[in-house]
Amino acid sequence: GSYIWNSVVDSSSVKDSRFSILESLNDGPVIAPFSSSITSWWLVLFLPLLAAGLLLFVVVGALHCRKTVARSETRTPTAVLLGRTKLFVQTGSWKGQDKTQDPAWAAISLQQLEELREEAKQKLGGTYRTASMHDVNSAVIQPICNAHGKCYAHVVNAEQLLRLQVFVSHAWLENFDEFVEAILGAFSAWTLKPNIWICATALVQSTDPGVVALQVGIGKNPCDAPFTKALSQAEKVLVVRNHACDIYDRIWCCWELYHAYENGHVSRPGAFMVVGPSWGNGSKVVDVALAQASNLDDKRKILAYILQDTVRYEEVNRALMQVKFFGADPPHAPV
Repeated sequence: GSYIWNSVVDSSSVKDSRFSILESLNDGPVIAPFSSSITSWWLVLFLPLLAAGLLLFVVVGALHCRKTVARSETRTPTAVLLGRTKLFVQTGSWKGQDKTQDPAWAAISLQQLEELREEAKQKLGGTYRTASMHDVNSAVIQPICNAHGKCYAHVVNAEQLLRLQVFVSHAWLENFDEFVEAILGAFSAWTLKPNIWICATALVQSTDPGVVALQVGIGKNPCDAPFTKALSQAEKVLVVRNHACDIYDRIWCCWELYHAYENGHVSRPGAFMVVGPSWGNGSKVVDVALAQASNLDDKRKILAYILQDTVRYEEVNRALMQVKFFGADPPHAPV
């Protein structure tokens, strides 16, 4: 005979042990067939173990899913947003990469800027007249970014992204309506209107500082910031001054002018434009080292880069002064 593992045994021994005798106190000897084959015994032993194993697998899987759901429900807004969006957090060159990862492809048209203004008027109502870029960002731009997981420019141009032609340098404390009017006025005589890059619409806006920091954070080199990457690809730079604040009291505005100077925008005819009211008559000293920043680490890194060369530091201060007081009346001589 042969068992399930195909071992051959002596037929006579099989014949002599075909039955085993089980003694019973009441009923006398009972003959039980030993031929409940080894296969049957293996099944009797194995099936309960298999069932127990399957039950354990189901229980462990259910517990794992429950923990996963619990973790997802407690994720921070940063984690939720970063999990479904592409931020401009890369360094180096974007050439040959996905357009959504190149900040130069986050421009909007002048018509879309006007549409943003109309939406801001509806959202803000009577407070629109005094609204700043901060107010419009909170009421209109941030909710759109949160809903779609991308920057405003990529939402309104989802079917066909627009590449920047003009980089707009400005300060968020400005009156938003004056800001829009200044930009529209700058290109009112242009037959073909340009695509403009505005940081509020080009970057993913969020109430979570973690989302903003990943885009604005400059790492070790301010040249790696999305602002810088976009400006370096712009055909023109438009500086929008305002009545609310001196834009060159802000370190990022100083950096943008410095980079425009480095890229040759300032010295190239027609490549550098200035609109909005001037600040003073040129009597105030302009020093990039005195500029303020929301993130002091950003200021430290920007100044460290500029101050590597004393000549470069002096040149950027002269450029700041020229732009700040452009169009102002010359200072009067003391009587």
